[in-house]
Amino acid sequence: MTTDWQSVIASGLEIPEDANVDDRVCELIEALRSPDPTLRDDQAYVVLANWILRGVVDDMLVDIGERMSSRFADDEIQARTFAPLILVAAVRRDSMQDVLDARLDRRPDRTPGPGDGRSLAFQQRADSPCAVRPG
Repeated sequence: MTTDWQSVIASGLEIPEDANVDDRVCELIEALRSPDPTLRDDQAYVVLANWILRGVVDDMLVDIGERMSSRFADDEIQARTFAPLILVAAVRRDSMQDVLDARLDRRPDRTPGPGDGRSLAFQQRADSPCAVRPG
């Protein structure tokens, strides 16, 4: 299913009725790899960054960070370009609401980092709603 992102933008960036937010976020993340600049720049980026900053996807913030971190090695230049932009939105959201520390502290696969024992290093987990699954 492909979402009409222009309608979502026209609605004030509301989540479409009867939409599974996890599925829509995965669709947006995939659209950030698109060669179509309208879909990628004007729709997917606008919607996902706004949803992140408004707290709509706080429960997926770590998963979004994991996916964007993996994009730095993506073959598609646009995927590598939009990864830091989405990560900046996630960090800004965290600076407003302190979302990431609480979520990272509860992760069973999290390994302590240097300093105070917290790590913002994102690692892809197999149970992530948008996890890249082998072929």
